[in-house]
Amino acid sequence: MRRTLLILLLSQDGFVRRCLLLLLATALAVPSAWAQTTIHVPADVATIQGAIQSASNGDTILVAPGTYRENIDFLGKAITVEGASAATTILQGGSSAGAVVKFVSGEGRDSVLSNFTIQGGVPAAVPDAGGILVYRASPTIENNIIRNNTGCGIGGFDSSPLITGNLITGTVGLQEYELIAVCRDPWGDNSIPNTGNPAQATPANGSGIILAGLPIDGQQAQLIGNTISNNSSYLSPGGIWLADAGAPLIENNIIANNYSYIDGAIEASGNVAPVIIQNLIYDNVSDSTKMVVPIGVINIAVLFGGYAPAFGGITSVFAENTVVDNQSLYQSYFVGSAGVSQVGVGSAPTPIPIYNNIIIGGGTLPAFACGLLIDTPNVAPQLSHNDIVVTGGGAAAVAGPCAGQMGSNSNISVDPLFASTNSSAANPFQLTLQSPAVDAGENNAPDLPSEDILGHPRIQNAKGLSTAIIDMGVYEYPGVPAQLPPPDFTLQVSPSALSLSSSEPAQIAVTLTPNSAFTGNVALSCGSLPAALSCSFSPQSVFLTDGAAQNATLTITANAQANATSIRTTGGIMTFSSVSALIAVILFLPPFSAHRRRSRFLALCAFALLPLLLSSCNATLLSIPQSHPTSYSVTITASSNSVQSTHSASVLVTIQ
Repeated sequence: MRRTLLILLLSQDGFVRRCLLLLLATALAVPSAWAQTTIHVPADVATIQGAIQSASNGDTILVAPGTYRENIDFLGKAITVEGASAATTILQGGSSAGAVVKFVSGEGRDSVLSNFTIQGGVPAAVPDAGGILVYRASPTIENNIIRNNTGCGIGGFDSSPLITGNLITGTVGLQEYELIAVCRDPWGDNSIPNTGNPAQATPANGSGIILAGLPIDGQQAQLIGNTISNNSSYLSPGGIWLADAGAPLIENNIIANNYSYIDGAIEASGNVAPVIIQNLIYDNVSDSTKMVVPIGVINIAVLFGGYAPAFGGITSVFAENTVVDNQSLYQSYFVGSAGVSQVGVGSAPTPIPIYNNIIIGGGTLPAFACGLLIDTPNVAPQLSHNDIVVTGGGAAAVAGPCAGQMGSNSNISVDPLFASTNSSAANPFQLTLQSPAVDAGENNAPDLPSEDILGHPRIQNAKGLSTAIIDMGVYEYPGVPAQLPPPDFTLQVSPSALSLSSSEPAQIAVTLTPNSAFTGNVALSCGSLPAALSCSFSPQSVFLTDGAAQNATLTITANAQANATSIRTTGGIMTFSSVSALIAVILFLPPFSAHRRRSRFLALCAFALLPLLLSSCNATLLSIPQSHPTSYSVTITASSNSVQSTHSASVLVTIQ
């Protein structure tokens, strides 16, 4: 458009050129579409933080291989900061105090950190973290190596990050019993909706990942496909600590070789209902003997503690996991307390589904226990289609009120016949065809994944049964895959047509229903919305899981100008006054000497003006009162990034 005006300008004489100059000035004042820019570091900008400061939403910052000694802050920008590769692009902390990377300004999923090694971070303030701090934000953290940080590898507070494909390793606590250099939720912040957060009383001091505090944006955190290994903690779990963290999804992670004075792999405490699906958990060590006062009752690999199974009507799930050879070094000074080596459930207001797991312990402690705490209510979990075994020590496989479920609900306690028990193998603890865990699970388990931890289709018929049945644990033995519907959801609206006055808004019920394989957030939006209407959703985003339908409310309101018909254009901004000025300039130009020259002049001006009008945005040029009802079709769109699925429905809105 602007290039066309320049060509016309250079080819015309006096009066025509004056008109075109004014048109060109207006065009230059019209903002262009949001352009995405790629900024190279250090070629374009010397530092990563400098590139972030100069970037705009939608930009990508590509960082060349090298070691960058700086701490960076995303500054709330929806940008991608991407290294050349995680192995060669290193963010070295220590240039200033605190986390190496910070998301502390409301960043969302479109703020992306990818392909870096992030190391050497030490917490300094509250809140803070070692490697990456996420505070009241929901960024995407993917494909990084987060190593050798203090306090925690990733600390998320009142946040819902997507953490996927990362290696979190080598995290340590600086001092065993001093609350310095720890990952901690803020003290005394009354605006945080999670009063009494466990992470305030006992901060993380060496955990790989901590999520503390209820997410403030309606989303839920997702930890998918990470390796969390060789972290050493003193006052918090070695792998993952979930403290008042909502309903996070923990799926397809390898959690191995972590060490803690308390829980070695995962602890869920407080107001949190984790959905823990298909994780390989092995060789973690819980060593309460080093505590000043040993607390053997919570010394375990995976603990659902306190009222962990309840959050907003969501129930925790523990399914398709393989939990093997975790150690519990245990002393208890509490009368009647009982230790457990692999998985334990404290008090629970509703039964936690424990489905399709392989849980193998050794020695004198049970592999699984329930009723560990004395809080009430204390409902036993629901065990179904699990293989739970204790080898070598003669202890019962399951302890507590749920022990009677062994031998029923297809729960077994036999050697799973692993192909290899070498934990250093590429994919340890896979099953042989002869394993009693092959073709022995429950196909209707909640939150069933469509693929196993290696990406192979779930529910394959390996043994030639009449019906394909899922295997227990994280791996699916190859056979003939069953035909399963992909994870998805449906969208319904009611009513689909309504009449709306200019003074009162109307509401529409929006129902979202997932299939059994779908878990995730669904964002709602209005499309093809005319200027006469506005819309809002409550809530704007809905979390779906367990095949349960969820509802939202759409409110449609007629705007003040709803009873007028407006001629509008789309694109950049051009006001009515600007057009009036152009017309005035044309009208008051001196007359031409020849009718033909005047005709050419007016035609050129009209030709130049028309594209500008067509490219302008929200510019009302003419308003004509309506004398009759007007109908609009409003498109309601529901989108999920987790499965890349979008559904739409239409509502016919008539303004009276």
